[in-house]
Amino acid sequence: QVWRTGMNNPPVLAVSTPQAFYEQVLAGAPDPATGKPDPGRLQAFFAAHPESAAFRQWAAGYKPSNSFASTQYHSINAFRLIDASGAAHPVRWQLEPQTAFAALPAQVDDKQFLQHDLQQRLAQGPLRWTLRLVLAEPGDAVNDPASPWPAERRSVDAGTLVLEQVDGPEQGACRDLNFDPLILPRGIQASADPILAARSAAYSESFNRRSRESLGTGAHP
Repeated sequence: QVWRTGMNNPPVLAVSTPQAFYEQVLAGAPDPATGKPDPGRLQAFFAAHPESAAFRQWAAGYKPSNSFASTQYHSINAFRLIDASGAAHPVRWQLEPQTAFAALPAQVDDKQFLQHDLQQRLAQGPLRWTLRLVLAEPGDAVNDPASPWPAERRSVDAGTLVLEQVDGPEQGACRDLNFDPLILPRGIQASADPILAARSAAYSESFNRRSRESLGTGAHP
């Protein structure tokens, strides 16, 4: 069986629908005159999308880690775990690092700093994250990735992710994989979250475009 998952730093998204996400991407596009996003456009977007409140609160207090190894990752979307009787249990999951957190330095000159840091750490031994399942309760927004669940929700330690080696991003075995969040093993099903389906479609299109680019340069797809 295969389980692929694309996880992210934030616990929630800023929006609830694919259309709103598209509008967010447009609002954050660089201004040709400055090469940077227009703060006014972003402010107007968020003002028009009150569902972004939880994401904005998270972003305001977010402190980047100095390493992939000490970063926490979230599924963002909810999924359904199917038990032996066929009953479904909505969950979100997260990977909690077993490496102590340290903040990213104010200035980093190496553009591949995080990749190089990961290689150096793995040269000294495996890295680990705890896989934690957060269980929804009746009334929780299981189909809205912008809506956080209460912090007191019960969670279950579901195992440990162990990372033992890393390859270069351009030559690694994972380069030619599509990390489609809907490639799931038996016992896990997608929720009705519309962004989850949109992620699957977008990742597939991105993978196909990368493959065509690789073929165009003479590399293997």
